[in-house]
Amino acid sequence: MKKFVLFFILLMPTALFCEISTATFYEPQSFDVLSYDAEIDLTQWQTKAISGKCDITYKIVLKAEPCYLYFHLKLNVDSLKYGTAHVKFTAIDDYFRVSVQDIEYQTMPDTLTLSVYYHGQLTNAPNNNGWGGVSMKNGILYAMGVGFTNSDVSATKYWLPCYDHPSDKAKFHAKFLVPRGIDIASIGKKSISDISNYLTQYEYTHDFPVATYLMTFAMGDYSLITYDYVSPLPPNKTIPLEIFSKSQDQHASALYYNKLPEILATYEKYFGPYPFEKIGYVNTPTGSMEHQTMISLDELIVRNSIVKKDSMAMTAAHELAHQWFGNMVTPLDFRDAWLNEGFASYAEAIWTESVFGKAAYINYLQSQITEYFQFTGYEGDLSLYDFSRAGNSSNYPATIYKKGSAVVGLLRYELGDSLFFQFLKSYLDEYKYSNVTTENLQNKLEAVSGRSFKTFFDQWVYAKGYPTINVDFDRQLSSGADSSVMTINQVQPDDFPIYEHLPIEITFMQADGETSSTIVDLTQKTQSFTLRNIPPTSLVSINRGANVRVPMKVRNIIYASISEKPEIKIAIFPNPAENFINVNYPATSPEIYLTVYSILGEKIVERRTFAAENGIRLNLPEMPQGVYFLKIDDAGKVKTQLFNVGK
Repeated sequence: MKKFVLFFILLMPTALFCEISTATFYEPQSFDVLSYDAEIDLTQWQTKAISGKCDITYKIVLKAEPCYLYFHLKLNVDSLKYGTAHVKFTAIDDYFRVSVQDIEYQTMPDTLTLSVYYHGQLTNAPNNNGWGGVSMKNGILYAMGVGFTNSDVSATKYWLPCYDHPSDKAKFHAKFLVPRGIDIASIGKKSISDISNYLTQYEYTHDFPVATYLMTFAMGDYSLITYDYVSPLPPNKTIPLEIFSKSQDQHASALYYNKLPEILATYEKYFGPYPFEKIGYVNTPTGSMEHQTMISLDELIVRNSIVKKDSMAMTAAHELAHQWFGNMVTPLDFRDAWLNEGFASYAEAIWTESVFGKAAYINYLQSQITEYFQFTGYEGDLSLYDFSRAGNSSNYPATIYKKGSAVVGLLRYELGDSLFFQFLKSYLDEYKYSNVTTENLQNKLEAVSGRSFKTFFDQWVYAKGYPTINVDFDRQLSSGADSSVMTINQVQPDDFPIYEHLPIEITFMQADGETSSTIVDLTQKTQSFTLRNIPPTSLVSINRGANVRVPMKVRNIIYASISEKPEIKIAIFPNPAENFINVNYPATSPEIYLTVYSILGEKIVERRTFAAENGIRLNLPEMPQGVYFLKIDDAGKVKTQLFNVGK
């Protein structure tokens, strides 16, 4: 028995390093890619033809037999060389395997470089609508590093030989040969040299570790906008900004991107110094993607920003946040994609808060939660970690963006501002330029806070779904109460978790618009709370206060009438309303005041009018779908009535 155990232990390391990693499962390898050094000929770019050579330098981390090296490529391999010697390789699906034992050397090296010579026609991943691989559209040839439906997710293999998995980050250097007059954008520092009257060479060097899915190029007839950003953080580093835009979009681009310095300063304040040598954006025909130091941004977003008067550049802000969350700190495999998208989506709320304040931050989180629920009916109820990609889901479902952002917002609520932002910087600093898992995030959170977050992660990250509650009060609250017992029941489906820690904010609104709130912590399926010193209340709202937002549904909300004389009623129609409401109310004075408030107490519209026997028509501005209330001041007697806007 002892011999068997010893034999098993000796074999284990070799077995562990035989299988290639997949998008949703990381396998330790016998190698670590250190760098890619490519020479790429795109002189026939209009026909999507490519040829080139890529030197891949591997560090050997396990000198055992068999020791395999892997690379992916969706093009034709012409030959593979170690120095000048040809090397045997085996093609398996979309990747190639090389046995180190088949390479001729005197002693096994610590590092070795394989040269891959290749050519072919550039394509993209099938059924991805221009995502994942290389597309040609509107005179632009461009690469997108991921696809929405391809099982491997990462798609740099469509133009560059590489170990196309996020777990292995490496340095990047490439020379692109293109026709004169054609511009090419890529990652890292740039130099340009004219080779002849007809050819130009663009050379890009990026000496920071980069996951292959974050590599890109885009080429066409671009114009360049450049300026410098001076960091407010010591030592006040100057970072160049490059924006590749079509000539006809120069004006729109100048307007759309003019907030970049302010966005950068906000992110540096909360996340730490910008982690790379430049910031680049290239306007591309399809989608937006956070390629490292050269972000692809949908040209239609830039153009439409003028019409929509989009001064916040929210897509640019989202992709910029990825330079910290996803690029500097990268998931080990794509099961942890929420660590990228959830935090970058939350950064949108941080950017909103920096401009408009805390109330706008809360409202932005609410808008993301609302979008999340709009998508659950389509893509299903998904977990954040290792979510299902089947059915109407994808590699990047809305859940990991919208619910992910709300969950990060809950972490901020749990920690408080000071500790939360300390945690963010500590997490980013510890895993700088490396890979992480959700477990790493949780461990860092617990180390910084000194408390367990197991329950939090079990219910919000690893489990699918969301809480749904019913709320019941034991008495009416219209004229105030010394106390009231509120009972909350969790009524979500059985395959969702029972939430053992759920902060629920209850807001009481008085007839004059004043509000007060209290937060209770729901720790079991059914729980009662005694609420004391309740003011005379016209409206009770759940999870709509000024302090915390939870991605949950409230099935029953109890609204109490404040009418002192129940027989006096306000009739509002149509209800739900759109552009106007008709109000019938038996006034006791010839002149009354009408005011419409949102559920958060924000004044929407007000009007002084003479009481009309056949009703009053009140025109409404454009208002989001939701619950509102009308307040009528009738010679000091105040009445209110709820109504809805939208379906």
